[in-house]
Amino acid sequence: MTPHRRAAVVALALALGVRPPLPLAAQVPSRFSGGLGVQGLHVLTEVGPQVQRLSGTMLGGEGRLRFGPVRIHAEYWQGTVDPDSGAATSRDVVEGQLLLGVRPWAWLTLRVGPHARAYVTPAGTQRWLMWETQIRLEPVLVPGRVHGYLDVWRVAGASVNVPEAFSDGAGGAAGMVVQLARSPLWGRLGYGIERIRLGGGRSESVDRLTLTVGIGRP
Repeated sequence: MTPHRRAAVVALALALGVRPPLPLAAQVPSRFSGGLGVQGLHVLTEVGPQVQRLSGTMLGGEGRLRFGPVRIHAEYWQGTVDPDSGAATSRDVVEGQLLLGVRPWAWLTLRVGPHARAYVTPAGTQRWLMWETQIRLEPVLVPGRVHGYLDVWRVAGASVNVPEAFSDGAGGAAGMVVQLARSPLWGRLGYGIERIRLGGGRSESVDRLTLTVGIGRP
């Protein structure tokens, strides 16, 4: 097989999510998995004594790529949150995340990367860009079938186009991933919460319940 044909076979195998036969498999150490999902999102904004509570639904997806111990994780979500009460304005929400990680052990991954979020209202767009450092624990509950996960992260720095300066932020998430027997399909159910504090007594809390269905090895 010529080098050009070998490269074409590798590209096709990766696109289809199929492991190529040996010895070609030894030349392709990466593995991809991805899925589509829905989120129930709750946003709590506090500016001094003023409190705004909004909730809504987000649609989006996630993808993961592995190169040996290196992991690349990406997510994209968009939707709308509406006020639960009071005079708050509905917001369109667009959110994305890109994390680069290393997995020294099967149950531990260390990740870092940007997390961007935009709130769009008739009055303008509020943009958040946060740089996060994260630890992920992945205990095996049923070998080859079910594993849990626990994410804990800190916001190392953030840029927000509001008058108040970034102070600190942190968050966490936990859930379960189920791989169907003899199938590349998997499902994930998880809950996460984060809190960002700015100067002047301003804070932003976001919590979400996520259901994702995907293909590949999560």
